[in-house]
Amino acid sequence: MQILLQKLVAPKYLHISLIAIGIGLLVANFYGKEMATTVTNLLYLPTPAILVTLSTMIALRFRGRGEHGKAWIMFVAFAASWLSAEYIRYTYKVVYDNPYSFPVTSHLFYHIGYVFLFLFALYYIKPVEKAITKKMLFISFAISMTLFLPTIYLTASLNQGANSYELLMAASHPISDSIVLFPSLLGIILFFKGKVNFLWAVMCLAVTLNIIADTSALLSASPEYHYVRSPLDILYLWAYALFIFGVHSHVKIFKHYKMNFYANLEDLR
Repeated sequence: MQILLQKLVAPKYLHISLIAIGIGLLVANFYGKEMATTVTNLLYLPTPAILVTLSTMIALRFRGRGEHGKAWIMFVAFAASWLSAEYIRYTYKVVYDNPYSFPVTSHLFYHIGYVFLFLFALYYIKPVEKAITKKMLFISFAISMTLFLPTIYLTASLNQGANSYELLMAASHPISDSIVLFPSLLGIILFFKGKVNFLWAVMCLAVTLNIIADTSALLSASPEYHYVRSPLDILYLWAYALFIFGVHSHVKIFKHYKMNFYANLEDLR
């Protein structure tokens, strides 16, 4: 099954996409902040929209049947939430010409998205939960905590004098990333054991890239980071690209089999 997936996903296009995003943003930054901001904002518009479109295609084909059907409904909700967050941020930055505005509603949609992504992971791995061992749980939990605890410390040390709300907002994204990483790590372990598919490899990597980017933003100790684009946006856009190609692998699987998916859902793990 994994060999088939590797053929259908066409990883060379994933590599090309990641390289193109990286080079594009680095070149844009070379020409100055205004060019970098324009290019980055434009890239943030289509990527989440593509993710919503592809995940909706999968959700419609499952029609909510079984744990995987529920999982894909959660994924559509996750993608739609982040799409809303990106477009709200774009509206404030470009339409209202307020580059330092990061509205509360945008934060809200990001965190709603994290909730749905976590639920997607739980529903998706539930059919193979018997394959999850205590060792897997311990490894996943330990790695998640290794990222979670330093985030709390860094938030407190880099934001001395801030009130509770400000501290929570500063650490909210890295903390959410760490929580979502737990089921994602379980998924990647199961992937290497042949229990789940290619989606989990890229999903885990995408979550990890978000953690690196969010933590780097925290380390920058600059409240303007999220408002003024930087090369770290490469990581966020790479994460979107990985999600897109992971979901795309499922679309290709459906087209390949041309089957009654109600009777063959196990083939799509």
